[in-house]
Amino acid sequence: MKVRRLVRRVLSLCGTALIIIVVYGALLAFPEPLFAHQYAYKNIRIYSRAAFDDRMKAELDVVSQRLAASELNAPAMTHRVFVAGSPAWYAFFNGPYRGAMGRMYEFNHSVFVPQLDLATRKVVHFDGRTAPIAAILAHEMTHTLIQKKLGIIKVWRLPFWKKEGYAEYIGNPRTVPLAQDVQMLNSLTCNVIPTDNGNDVPRRYFEAALLWRYLAEVRKLSFAEIMNDAVVREEVEAQMRAWAKQNKP
Repeated sequence: MKVRRLVRRVLSLCGTALIIIVVYGALLAFPEPLFAHQYAYKNIRIYSRAAFDDRMKAELDVVSQRLAASELNAPAMTHRVFVAGSPAWYAFFNGPYRGAMGRMYEFNHSVFVPQLDLATRKVVHFDGRTAPIAAILAHEMTHTLIQKKLGIIKVWRLPFWKKEGYAEYIGNPRTVPLAQDVQMLNSLTCNVIPTDNGNDVPRRYFEAALLWRYLAEVRKLSFAEIMNDAVVREEVEAQMRAWAKQNKP
């Protein structure tokens, strides 16, 4: 009898845990009821607890322009962004990813950001870090486009440079000549790369975006060609550095 009671108790606890996981996952996928305000513009919906004014349009115009540069762009797709507004809510939505400036939840593509300051045009993290609104939103929405194209399992298996590099390449485009950017990267040892648009980019993301830029703009490869398993980072990096050395400003 004791064994049966123990088994029933374990099964009950497992059932309760499963229900909590399912409910939590559903809230991340469909968090709209938790937000009082919605700002709709083009195919983008911004959900928040405090209303935003029409200064938001200028930011979303930039986001739309950057997404339009991607061969994966889907103008009919609706992108949903949820502005947490408080550290507790941001931690609730992002868990171990709460330190990120933005995050796309893979199931139903909810994009979560901490705070938006339209006066400075910045995403503001609760630890004081900032980044341009358009760069963060376009980066995370590009992740949605990648997943729509490849499927969630394929995306999970992608190497960092292919997944994050494309999102950074589209979301935070560079106007500085590529050879100059490669030269700058070679001269720096810091983990954060300062850029001329006020968006300091983690080195790994900056490097990955340069690889994509080289393959797409110099080699003229398509998204599908770059995603081929035969295209590996070590070879691309060596080729890019050799090209930059020959074309240095």
